[in-house]
Amino acid sequence: MPNVLRTLLFCMWMCSIAVVRPNIVSRHYVRNDSFTDKVLNINPTMTSKVVSLRVCSTLCNVHGSCFGYHVTTSACRVYESCQEKDITSDETGWVYYEEVISEFKNIY
Repeated sequence: MPNVLRTLLFCMWMCSIAVVRPNIVSRHYVRNDSFTDKVLNINPTMTSKVVSLRVCSTLCNVHGSCFGYHVTTSACRVYESCQEKDITSDETGWVYYEEVISEFKNIY
């Protein structure tokens, strides 16, 4: 019985983290509509198929400052930066997010 209780408490704790995380992510990245449905001609620092936009943003937090998420295929492309000069063509489904630069970012 104690193992069941520990497992239940662990699951509840994990769910509470999942509920808080979207608020944290939304503070770090902002959608860049000028890149919507576009393809960049630079190599991403990371490419992966992910289960959600949230997971893609987490990968960006580790590997870059900008990411593209394909809403249909769940593909994720992380870039060091996204600039308009790097747009080469159109591809429906891509939505890009850029890191919000804050003067308080490096305090901690």
